[in-house]
Amino acid sequence: MNARSPRRLRLSATAAAAGLLVLHQAHAQPEPAAAGSAGSGGRATLQTVEVTAQKTVENPLRIPGSVSAIGGDDLQASGINNAVKLREAVTGVAVVEQGPAASIQIRGVGSNPGGGNIDPSVALSFDGVYQSRGGSAFGSFFDLERVEVLKGPQGTLYGRNATVGAVNVISRRPTSRLEGEVTVEVGNYDLRRGMAAVNVPLNDMLRMRLAAQKVKRDGYLSDGYNDADDEAARFKLLLEPNKGFSALLTLDHYHRGGNGGGNIFTGTIANFNANGTPRVNPAVPWTNADTQVHTPARDSGNPWTLTPVVPTPCTTPGCYNAPATTGLNSANHAGTGHAEPPNGGLKIANDGAALEVNADLGGATLTVLPAWRRSYVANQSGTSGNLLIPAYSIIDQEQRSVEVRLASAAARRLRWLVGGFWIDENAPTTQIARSPNSATLTTGTSTYTSMSRVHAVSKSLFGQTTWAATESLRLTTGLRYTRDDKDQNGNIYCRSAIATDGSGANCAGLWAPYANANIPVATTFGDSAVNYKVGLDYDLDKSTMVYAAVSTGYKSGGLNFMPDNGLADSRARFKPEKLTALSMGGKGRALDGRLQYSAELFHWLYRDQQVAIVDQFDRSGTGAASPVANLLFINNPGPSKITGIDLDAAFAVTNNDRINASLALLRARNGSFKINATQFVIPTGPSSSLYVPLEAATDVSGRTLPFSPTLQLNLGYTRYFDLSDGAIVTFTIDGHYETASYVNYHLYDPQRQPAYFRGDLGLGYTSQSGRFSLNGWVRNVTNVAVITRGAVGGGAGGSAPAHYANIADPRTYGVTATFRF
Repeated sequence: MNARSPRRLRLSATAAAAGLLVLHQAHAQPEPAAAGSAGSGGRATLQTVEVTAQKTVENPLRIPGSVSAIGGDDLQASGINNAVKLREAVTGVAVVEQGPAASIQIRGVGSNPGGGNIDPSVALSFDGVYQSRGGSAFGSFFDLERVEVLKGPQGTLYGRNATVGAVNVISRRPTSRLEGEVTVEVGNYDLRRGMAAVNVPLNDMLRMRLAAQKVKRDGYLSDGYNDADDEAARFKLLLEPNKGFSALLTLDHYHRGGNGGGNIFTGTIANFNANGTPRVNPAVPWTNADTQVHTPARDSGNPWTLTPVVPTPCTTPGCYNAPATTGLNSANHAGTGHAEPPNGGLKIANDGAALEVNADLGGATLTVLPAWRRSYVANQSGTSGNLLIPAYSIIDQEQRSVEVRLASAAARRLRWLVGGFWIDENAPTTQIARSPNSATLTTGTSTYTSMSRVHAVSKSLFGQTTWAATESLRLTTGLRYTRDDKDQNGNIYCRSAIATDGSGANCAGLWAPYANANIPVATTFGDSAVNYKVGLDYDLDKSTMVYAAVSTGYKSGGLNFMPDNGLADSRARFKPEKLTALSMGGKGRALDGRLQYSAELFHWLYRDQQVAIVDQFDRSGTGAASPVANLLFINNPGPSKITGIDLDAAFAVTNNDRINASLALLRARNGSFKINATQFVIPTGPSSSLYVPLEAATDVSGRTLPFSPTLQLNLGYTRYFDLSDGAIVTFTIDGHYETASYVNYHLYDPQRQPAYFRGDLGLGYTSQSGRFSLNGWVRNVTNVAVITRGAVGGGAGGSAPAHYANIADPRTYGVTATFRF
């Protein structure tokens, strides 16, 4: 993008009912005007950004579906430097960070990240390459052309794991000009960010682009968590000997370090929930009751400054918080708000290579896209916030994929696209947890480990056609066949690192039949699906289109990681999830292009949604009394129903004033879904144990889905001030409001985020040439504390288990300077 090209526009192409898709501008700097021109001539008409949401380059106003796009410059101006912050820009989308991974939710539906056996429900792609694991969502938001968000099932063109939508991140391609830019950003919490990009035409046929970024920032939480220590680089080499052929090689690397994401206490769970069901099973023994009380730090004056947790020691040997003479004392597990012992750090390393080849075959374009990716994630943290038990997880994922497409010319009356996709993924996962053992909790630790390897292969064929029956009426049909095969093997085993007598008797005596022997796991799973799309769109006039469509989405089933030791369990496999969506909507422009607007009405029927919940794999057998009984199970609740409407508008009031607004109304309800009560077992000797309530039995059938606020509203205003020398000063103000919602599937009170308002301010200067810009910003001006995901931590709150949550950013401020050449 050269220095004089216009800033990209934030596009919200939301497929809607009454009508009309909106392209709204997101406080972009306009094209710098020539000296003395006052710079206002081109602002009266809102402009569009071409997207590739349907695998071909198109004007989004002509796409009968839901596409929201944010230009690269707007991403930088809004501080959206990873996928998590997309929730601040697109209504109906929540991207939440859980440990080292990101979970993308669209209209209340997504996946809570687990091990290598659970796939996302939203397809995340970088430069057309599908990313299997959520750790890729953090490090590639620099030197971007745009980000596209597709709401609704994308089963035809994107296939598996695009059940509720897709997010496409498109970086800038090499151009024929020698150019570059350097960005420097500083802010509170000792923020330091540097980004540099250079574009070099090597000759008439070969062009190169290199971009890199480094981000360093202290933690938002007072214990050092929620920090940033990231570095990333991307290299692109484009061969384009003529207009009919191109080959683009992309190499990228991303590393994330630091402490990683942290959590805060939000309170303890009361004994009864709203429908009278006990939250804590009274039949579960709690003989060594802990008198520790957690201060709900979120209710303090500064939720990011964590209140220390100091338990009241008991005097009985074997107590959970016994004094030093008998075992662990308050100094050992006095919390700072985060799990103790301290987190050993986070490491994410993503590397990738892709080659995109496009060839004009005369009347059709062939695209071939082979790619390879590796994602290594190592994270050490507490087990559900438990103050005594550190946990470690490692996922070392590698994938190879190839996509081949053949697309007709866009000008034809019958446009078509056919293709095939293949992906092979290996995702070895190691999870380790340790707990104290022996009668006084003083000697040694028992270690129980699960090690699994998930291998998945997916193959599909797909096609989509659009037939223009008349100049105004078009019919779109699409079909995709997908075959998924998965196999999983591994072990669950217990080892006593230091037993009292060195024999490992604590494991052998208490954890029978597991003892010190490995428990093998070896299972296979296969599934196939056919997805379709049928839609009509009609031009009411030259600037207004309406449409209606039915489409489906699909995510493969899979295998719960559990022992294959003769203890039968019907949950060894979980079903594929499927979504059928009805939508009607449209898009329009008015007032000579100064007003753009959209509306979408949709209804989703979601069958067998995959939800990861901690449960005991053998509730009636000997496994129920084992510390390895609690495993992360993927469940299939009954059908959920989701209905809503999206409204968007952008209005160039004058040449110097812009208003943009978006509104999302949502009603999302669970189907039949009962969550079992679970407990955590701490061994206190070869034949005794401490039973800790972990999660209570809860019936959430018919209740609201998490991440589903009834109302979301975005409102923004931009004012341009034209200086006499041709420079421009821009003032922006953005606000986001949403009603209350839950941040986990149990729907406990501490998992409820109340209604809130969040606002941002910006003041920018762009020189007449456009080669220099300086922007000051304040984000989350109101300093509102928003919890984004919650979890229950057993064993730390006595008979009322403690609740923990991730929390969004506090108020931040800083200055960003960009130099272009």
